[in-house]
Amino acid sequence: MAIHKVGFLALLLLFGTHVLGSKMATAAEEEKSCPRDCISDAAYMVCPTRHGRHKLIESYCDNCCTLPENCKLFKENGDLICTGTDY
Repeated sequence: MAIHKVGFLALLLLFGTHVLGSKMATAAEEEKSCPRDCISDAAYMVCPTRHGRHKLIESYCDNCCTLPENCKLFKENGDLICTGTDY
């Protein structure tokens, strides 16, 4: 009988450790750091509109953390820096 109790407690401990470990990993993923500095390479931003077109927005100070969803931030040469869903 004691063996069953020890086995049950061991399984309970293992399961609890697994659940706590997975929740801690999820919390760490949700807390990404987001610096509020401007990206000096950023030249312009492109955002989708409701009509399926794209709107070009030239801005002097942009940051990947502050981009609206699905907007893209580009360098002067056209290289993509990030999208609004990256952070």
